[in-house]
Amino acid sequence: MINSMTGFGASLVVSKVGKLTLEITTINKRFLEVNIFLPKVFSSFETEIRKYISSKIIRGQVSLKFEFSPSEKNISSMLPSAANLKSLKMGWEKLSKDLGFKKDEITLEFLLSQTKYIP
Repeated sequence: MINSMTGFGASLVVSKVGKLTLEITTINKRFLEVNIFLPKVFSSFETEIRKYISSKIIRGQVSLKFEFSPSEKNISSMLPSAANLKSLKMGWEKLSKDLGFKKDEITLEFLLSQTKYIP
């Protein structure tokens, strides 16, 4: 039997890719409120995490905080290759031209935000 809805937990995972830290805090509340703090690189997982938490907990305030520190040795292995970025840029430029958008709107920042499309 659960005696309290208030709690805190933390976990640390270290691998060759880097270090991932997760902290979870729960507070008793009448309705469910889920707050998720993710590094930008993991932002695509927010909806799935929110659905999972909502399927397990029906009320209270849940705060999840993820922190990721990549390993110095493996940073370059996580970056997209220049060839893949060039290919992605050419594809977006063609699409922009076909749709009547300006080519100069395709910045490096935009391309890096689209890296989920790079195999």
